[in-house]
Amino acid sequence: TPVKIIPMGVDLDVFNGQYRGQKIKKKYNISGPFLLAVGRFAEKKGFQYLIEAMPLILRKYNETKLLIIGFGPLEKSLKDLVAKLNIGCSVIFPEKMSSAELAVYYASSDIFVGPSIVDDSGDTEGLGIVFLEALASNTAVVASRVGGITDFIVDRETGLLVEQENPEDLAQKIMRLLGDSELRKKIAHKGKKYVENNFSWGKVTEQYLFVYRQTLGK
Repeated sequence: TPVKIIPMGVDLDVFNGQYRGQKIKKKYNISGPFLLAVGRFAEKKGFQYLIEAMPLILRKYNETKLLIIGFGPLEKSLKDLVAKLNIGCSVIFPEKMSSAELAVYYASSDIFVGPSIVDDSGDTEGLGIVFLEALASNTAVVASRVGGITDFIVDRETGLLVEQENPEDLAQKIMRLLGDSELRKKIAHKGKKYVENNFSWGKVTEQYLFVYRQTLGK
């Protein structure tokens, strides 16, 4: 029997970049580049590698701040790593929040970073809805070349891809975007258009209806 895979959709009424502004930067006293990561504090999200990339980024862009939004079993170890690297002024852990609140963070950030990995059990990123929400918000994305991420992140087109578990590569790609506003705008624009054309709930609903009609037709 043929299998049809239909993705989750993105609510473009919420995630569309309309909340871009200075509110979040003022709240967290961000005067330089604003990096954002969102997800469960679990091994496959790879947040430790992003934290390890921060000292490299701070050497060149010393006013950069990274906000990591989420919760989970690795919260203490991630915060301990930040303290060990002495970058507590540059890495912030806001509390878990609603989609409406999160939309403001996506839209206000300069770069969304998803440092996902294949964990020890072989688990990794599937569709990765947070990436789609960031793309829909007209925010440039840097993401690992693992799992389902490469289904919608085309390197240098809809985002920049990095090797997993590689803080140096993460830092280099993030700094490349920080130093090239035109590239950042280009991939953000293409990413937003890609999500609008393929992952709006309207487009996803059409796919469901098509499969139902085909099934009933048989």
